Amino acid sequence: METIELKKLIQKEMEGFPGNFAVYLEDEKENSLEIQADEKWETASCIKVAILIELFRWVNLGEISLADRIPFTEENHTLGSGIMRYLTPGTELNIHDLATLMIIVSDNVATNILIDFLGMENINSTCLNLGLEKTKLKEKIYFKPNTPTVIGETTCREYIQMFKLIKNEVYGPQATEDMLAILKNQNFNSILTRFLPIGLLQSSTPGEKPEIEVGSKSGSLKNCRNDGGIVFTPLGDYYIAVFTKDFSDPYYHMDHISNSWAPRINKLVFQHFLARGGSL
Repeated sequence: METIELKKLIQKEMEGFPGNFAVYLEDEKENSLEIQADEKWETASCIKVAILIELFRWVNLGEISLADRIPFTEENHTLGSGIMRYLTPGTELNIHDLATLMIIVSDNVATNILIDFLGMENINSTCLNLGLEKTKLKEKIYFKPNTPTVIGETTCREYIQMFKLIKNEVYGPQATEDMLAILKNQNFNSILTRFLPIGLLQSSTPGEKPEIEVGSKSGSLKNCRNDGGIVFTPLGDYYIAVFTKDFSDPYYHMDHISNSWAPRINKLVFQHFLARGGSL
């Protein structure tokens, strides 16, 4: 059932946004909301969730272990987000560490290493097999002068389907536990969390879970700012994806127009969800 009331609130809130946006929401009671949810969108680093899923498919099959180590070679060096580009080629990390870096700090070198290790065709084949027909990894991450970077494509609906597959144990309970643990440590989730209550997102007691957790992956390029994932609350969980594009500012900074407008969406969703006792 589509949540019309919330949809109207979001559309009203986003009036005047100087760009284009898409939204897809789902809760655990078969309620949903969609705004341009099936439009193809540049993924930027959001495609890294598809890579994570393929990685844990291999782990589930017993083809690899998370403890296996892979060297960082010069051919996988690239610019952009992450820390591995500052390391010395030849450095070896285990697969779990590479996956963690790829997700929580969006490390582009770690991503390129895993793309080579898993194979781009295998990643895309698994997307198709899982019903992600509009999702595709197009190339490794390289930034070329005077050439637009194109990493992948997906839709808001299919992006949420990735998180549903993870949460619903597509490759077993251990894989789900491991993937969610990585996604919950996300460092770049401002579109989803910027206007949520900080006291609920952080625990004041070391080792204690906060009341609200977010497992997510964002993606940013000059032509898009995206975020999506799962919001875990005491009243139940919901899935949210918010993609933006067609804005005029290509630079990366916290005051980017998408970073000030798009977070308003999840603030509305969060308040609505709690007010309705855990329902959209």
